[in-house]
Amino acid sequence: MPNGITGSVTRGGPFVNFVVMDNGVGIPPENLGRIFQHGFTTKKSGHGFGLHSGVLLAKDLGGELLVHSDGVGTGATFTLRLPVCRPAADTALAEDTALAD
Repeated sequence: MPNGITGSVTRGGPFVNFVVMDNGVGIPPENLGRIFQHGFTTKKSGHGFGLHSGVLLAKDLGGELLVHSDGVGTGATFTLRLPVCRPAADTALAEDTALAD
């Protein structure tokens, strides 16, 4: 994978996994635990809202957003895991909300 990004979509049990991998600069170990925090950025012009918003949306949908990197110079892998179906409680809430409209 010379200077590139690859992706895949797989199903694992009740989840669909969207995986994006690159061979870029990687993520230092000290940043892995903070990468999804609101306001965290390593860019001069960044705001730190993008990944934080992504992780919140994934949780709202019953899934999760994960990151892995073996460190600087090794690239990174992001995995978005979303449920194939909404959990029953969320579906009931959505139906109740629709009926109230």
